Amino acid sequence: MATPKPQAESQPPAPSNEELYATTLHLVATDKTAGLATHYAFVDIDGNGTAELLTSHFFNGQVSPAALYYLQNGVPIYLARTHVAGAGGGREGFVIYQDGTVESVSWHSASGQGTATLYQLSPDNSGHWVIGEADFDMRASGVAEPYQFNQGRAILDMDSLSWTAF
Repeated sequence: MATPKPQAESQPPAPSNEELYATTLHLVATDKTAGLATHYAFVDIDGNGTAELLTSHFFNGQVSPAALYYLQNGVPIYLARTHVAGAGGGREGFVIYQDGTVESVSWHSASGQGTATLYQLSPDNSGHWVIGEADFDMRASGVAEPYQFNQGRAILDMDSLSWTAF
């Protein structure tokens, strides 16, 4: 008589990106402040198998990034955003490069003084590292990126992502 084979325990399906980022997606979707995100996409910017959440709005038919979140030990964490103060004041922006790095810049519109930071997400989803940082003067430099984090880096094509409306 043949001995029955034990049934292999089935693993529950891995949570979807929407489930992993559910709280963040809900908060962004319900924030109706002018100029905030209207769309989102998931993209594994660092190639470690875990998708990051990118939010955006569309301006004149172009994707304009709003914010970038990543999972740190399973918890959504904000990394960078685009922001323009209503009347003078602070400005922020970010760029995602194809090599998985993220450049975040912030400056004051009146003085032109700012800081650029280059981030790399940790491959094990435990956080991120600052791999470059530079102060700059937007008005005095005469160039958009005097700190040159973009040298040898290609920008991620945001138009190639699959965007979902909130």
